[in-house]
Amino acid sequence: MTLSPERVAALLSDPHAIRIRESERGSVWRVPLEAGHGVLKIDRPPTLRSRWGAALRGSRAARAQAAALALRAAGFLAPEPLGLLEETRRSLLLSRWIEGPTLSAAWERASRAEALALARAVAELSARLHLAGFRCRDLKPPNLIVSGSGLVLVDLDDVRASGHVPTRLRRRNLSSLDAYSQASAAPLGVGARFGGLRAYCALAHLEPRAELAPLLSASRRKLAKLAAQRGAPACP
Repeated sequence: MTLSPERVAALLSDPHAIRIRESERGSVWRVPLEAGHGVLKIDRPPTLRSRWGAALRGSRAARAQAAALALRAAGFLAPEPLGLLEETRRSLLLSRWIEGPTLSAAWERASRAEALALARAVAELSARLHLAGFRCRDLKPPNLIVSGSGLVLVDLDDVRASGHVPTRLRRRNLSSLDAYSQASAAPLGVGARFGGLRAYCALAHLEPRAELAPLLSASRRKLAKLAAQRGAPACP
């Protein structure tokens, strides 16, 4: 699935192309396709260290494409890769656009029943990913889309199929999801949070009470980091 420079130029010059995000690292665009829309991610490693990392581990675009293909082959919802372009100082990946709000946005406007259903859904997805051996270093609500077909994991460059997910990373994923749920404008209640943990443990064959203490401890640390990044006090 090769993406040519000419195709990239045509996509970006389309008057209906929309820049979603721009940073020192690169940019993300919503671009029109012959059928529907696509998302074009352009990664430009800004430092020598990040360029060395791309040389050793593969570019972000290549890693995201490999992860998407592996997830889809394993039966998970993931954006369909449509084209990859790797150049000396940048890499680009075109994927099918996934319609829907992020999990963060969906949680903020959800009713109590909807929040509980979303908490269970993301917990069950996490358990399925872990049981299938997918290591997700950046599993968080802003990287999950609530589509009509279910939760879709996006931003896949830090996802890889390893065959085994260590306990430390598993708990890191769960604590990150929990912390983000508490940092939102409408924090999840205790019932939804514990319901999600029970759903995860049921699939992963774990005891919820044994997981609760380490999860809450890690979640508080993550919540403090999120508060510091936003310049806001952490929730108790």
